[in-house]
Amino acid sequence: ESKLLKKCLGDSNGNCDDNVEVYDWDYGTWNTTLYPHIVKLAPHPTLGSAPKVDVYDAGKYYLLWYDAGSETFYTGNLPEVVSGKEYSVFTTEGTASVVTNMTKTIGENLAEPTNLANAMPVTGRFEKGSNTIYTSRDASCVHSELYICLEKGDYIFLFEANWPDVVTGTEGDSTGLITAAENSGNIYKIVKIGVNQPSPTTYTTEDRYYIVLDKVINWDGSTTIRKGSIGLTPEDQKVGFQWIIKFTPAETGNYEYVRECSGRGLCDAESGLCECFSGYTNDNCDLQSSLAV
Repeated sequence: ESKLLKKCLGDSNGNCDDNVEVYDWDYGTWNTTLYPHIVKLAPHPTLGSAPKVDVYDAGKYYLLWYDAGSETFYTGNLPEVVSGKEYSVFTTEGTASVVTNMTKTIGENLAEPTNLANAMPVTGRFEKGSNTIYTSRDASCVHSELYICLEKGDYIFLFEANWPDVVTGTEGDSTGLITAAENSGNIYKIVKIGVNQPSPTTYTTEDRYYIVLDKVINWDGSTTIRKGSIGLTPEDQKVGFQWIIKFTPAETGNYEYVRECSGRGLCDAESGLCECFSGYTNDNCDLQSSLAV
């Protein structure tokens, strides 16, 4: 199963030239790339101790870590913890990218950082039930020069994930403030991104840069840290600590729903042929006949 998963995961950064092993895949390891693997886990419909019962439960998304030493896969955020529950695993050909403070100039002329934390991720804060994120800096493609930027219409993940180097720490520091949790694996679409004028509280807590999402966030990410702990200034100004992951769907494997007979005729179930409405012709009625109009 591990070998099959590697093959299915495949490339993670959009560059097949650096894929490894006979499985032609990227490790997507948390500390060596800006491009982690993303999978969707959906409850299995028949197997395990708790088969799928909700027909609308399509599953959730998860960060996937790979430990080459033990050849074991780990999820950064947790699936629902139910003993014996089994999941179907779905992979993607899309690309997930951690949004960082790396600029275009540096990113285009520098190999990926050997430690993801050194790339200084753009962080955000938000409250449960809100659809607005306040970020540590302007992450928009219009105003910023970030190597990985955001714009209206982009998709993002907000995982309550236990990044492996974040294990100890207290409020105000950049470590120990994220613990893996269940049910945080949703995907969001950006409907607005911009910059507010400074407010009376901007000096103490950054609140100018915002992102509005298409739906509310189902977990609390309001923890703040000092900017200085992630290499930004002013050092004592507080910002959020949640990492933002941009998702770019693959250009292949996306299909448009096509109606029977192009919506311009009726399908004869016995013959399998289309009976086109007046003014339309061709096998699937997609051609308009000027002679019949």
